[in-house]
Amino acid sequence: MSGENDQPKKPSDRRIKTRHAGNAAALVVRDDDIMRTGINGDLYDVSATGVGLTLEAEVNLTEQVRITLNNPVQRIQKETRGTVRHVSQHQDGTWRVGIELATRLTPLEVNLLKMGIEPSSREDSSEWI
Repeated sequence: MSGENDQPKKPSDRRIKTRHAGNAAALVVRDDDIMRTGINGDLYDVSATGVGLTLEAEVNLTEQVRITLNNPVQRIQKETRGTVRHVSQHQDGTWRVGIELATRLTPLEVNLLKMGIEPSSREDSSEWI
């Protein structure tokens, strides 16, 4: 009675962690936007005092915004306010925006939000600072 079930099963290695990258997102609402529709974007970089975003539309320098940061995998959502400090356009038509936050993020919030950023996009994050 030999068959497939005779093979010894390998124990699962719980130390191997899978990473769900690229899930951190943001919604930016301008203070002067009457409809409060907001601009969808992806989180590019995050620190205690600021965030880097890739947005679908342009925002102006020194513009006051309300930001909702979200990473559904880590189950964190943070709403904060900030001031636009850097704006540049990519070749694909998206905008890279650096926002200085009015209140600091906690170290736990920073780490949970960073878990949703793709590692390849984090390499040249110092460009917007």
